[in-house]
Amino acid sequence: RGDLDVNEALDVLRRMSEVYPVPLNDLWLDADDTVAGVRLFTAEAGEASARVLDRPGRSGQRTPYYEYRDAAMSRCSQFRPEWIKELRLVTSGDPHDPDVQLNKGHLMMQTTLFIGPVDFYYKDHHGVVHRREMSTGDSNFISPFVPHSFTARSQDSEAIIIAVTYGGNVRRAFREFTRVGAKQVFSLAGDKREPGFTRRCTLLRCLDAECLTEQSLAEAVAPAITAERVSQLLDGQEGTYSELETLAAALNVRVSDLHVCPLEDDEEVVVTRTGVSQRLARQLETYRLAPLARTR
Repeated sequence: RGDLDVNEALDVLRRMSEVYPVPLNDLWLDADDTVAGVRLFTAEAGEASARVLDRPGRSGQRTPYYEYRDAAMSRCSQFRPEWIKELRLVTSGDPHDPDVQLNKGHLMMQTTLFIGPVDFYYKDHHGVVHRREMSTGDSNFISPFVPHSFTARSQDSEAIIIAVTYGGNVRRAFREFTRVGAKQVFSLAGDKREPGFTRRCTLLRCLDAECLTEQSLAEAVAPAITAERVSQLLDGQEGTYSELETLAAALNVRVSDLHVCPLEDDEEVVVTRTGVSQRLARQLETYRLAPLARTR
């Protein structure tokens, strides 16, 4: 009936998982921690959760860098917002200032909302560090694994961000990733920053799923695609739509499964100024909606 005590329910599910080949997490359903789909979090609760993170500065000594506070979130949601106050003051305007400490990036995507004079730093996949002066109403989008940081630009005003991370389907697959391993996942998925490598990974993954070799694939798609061209496609060259149709039919997948949409340089990090957001705002009956940082 679903009314067992939590400890008793866990014990029953654990025994079921031991007897049947079903993961325990597939049997467990987290309780809804919202009220009618809404979860509220007060400023007092946020202040009570405050903690300060230290990072090294130019002297090598660790000094306060961020003050973190929890924000409203649900265990049933993929969104993870956090209130973060920038405690490190940097006024040099130099993205390589030794007082700026970039993180290593993280798996989840991030949208950042800015309040006050905040400097935003990030390192692109070419290794170049960028600095952007952000102000109230500005926003950004940060792709996974992009190193970044935030500092205060003025000692006269508070510098605060609301960092909202989102994992989507990737977050739901965390447990499977731990079983497969990072290196294997990378070779299966590729990196959209390198479209040729990703196309190669995609085709090889489909090839393995069908237990096909390069030669057997070439035989399956002949004469529409030559053996030489199959080798080029498996090496990461971009195929035409007609070629992708032929490959999809031979590999028993959809054409869209083989299409790789690369992550362009200007899509890795997107910065949207408040002026642009307000210019594109839409006036509804009860709201004025202004779009923030967007990415495809």
